[in-house]
Amino acid sequence: MIRLLRRWKAQRSLRGQLQWLEGDLMAGDWRLYDDVALLPAAPGGAPDDYQQQLLRSLGGSHAGYRMLRLRGGEQSSCDLLIPRGEWTLLMDRDRRWMLRVGTSAERARRLVDNAAWLSQSFPCPHIEQATVSAEGAHAVRESFADGVPIRDADEHHWEPVYRQLLAACTRHAEYCDGVFDLSHAMDELARWNLPAWLQRALEAHRAGIDATLGNCPMLRAHGDCHNGNVFARADGNLLLIDLERAQSMPFFYDALSLLRGTAAVNGHLRRAYLDGAYDGPLTELWAAAGREWHPSHRVAALLAMPIAHAFRPQFSEADSAKRRDKFISACEKVREDCGLG
Repeated sequence: MIRLLRRWKAQRSLRGQLQWLEGDLMAGDWRLYDDVALLPAAPGGAPDDYQQQLLRSLGGSHAGYRMLRLRGGEQSSCDLLIPRGEWTLLMDRDRRWMLRVGTSAERARRLVDNAAWLSQSFPCPHIEQATVSAEGAHAVRESFADGVPIRDADEHHWEPVYRQLLAACTRHAEYCDGVFDLSHAMDELARWNLPAWLQRALEAHRAGIDATLGNCPMLRAHGDCHNGNVFARADGNLLLIDLERAQSMPFFYDALSLLRGTAAVNGHLRRAYLDGAYDGPLTELWAAAGREWHPSHRVAALLAMPIAHAFRPQFSEADSAKRRDKFISACEKVREDCGLG
């Protein structure tokens, strides 16, 4: 019963968005799944390869669907609709571009600004302001992100793409501005009730954490380089998507973000990192930020990441308990490989 209720709510939300954006969608019999709506693109009225791949990557239950007939817009070529938080994503049938539609003009402007900023150092989609017919909507057009998230890429792409990310972060380090306030973070952290294993880890690696975060250069970074936003393109090259969360972070934050996840790619890269496979690129990154990389601080740097995560600008207004929970959760992801008890 609970699952059916959730499906009904999701489909009701999809119906509302489809009707709101009808003038920007292709006409036809749309299929409504739990978390995506599509107009089948293959001959014979079936989802094409891309649509099927998208359904698989989204997970969830896609066994059943409902139908909704849309009149559509005469000039529209969008055949996919995906709700994503504050945005609704519309995909062009020829997979040339994507519309990101929302109700906030400021959010749309910020995304265009972030893309212009980050593209100086990182391979990113081209993003520009766009106009849609839906009332009260603000939109941007993004060039299509070909390829797959690194978590879904073939294993032989993992390390080359990660090395490209390290090189891009090294280029980006020239824009450092300001320093991390470690004393404020550690004062609050000292008041937290932490698991015994984590308290012991912080004490054992305190010198390395201080060396990593003390007076650490900051820069406006991507801030969300997880295994779904780092793409491996068909040619094996890096692409970063979802640029909305760019914010001031320690200079190494993007470079080490892929070492914190729980997918196979995260564990593979994390273990290679702990074995010293990336000491060369990290030495170059640290030098670009005016710092010195210490291989003996590899574990400490992975503990510094959750501290930076818990005290990132987007959590500045959150209560201390939320920051503590974010910190513990992030440390849990590296606990086993780092031998933290």
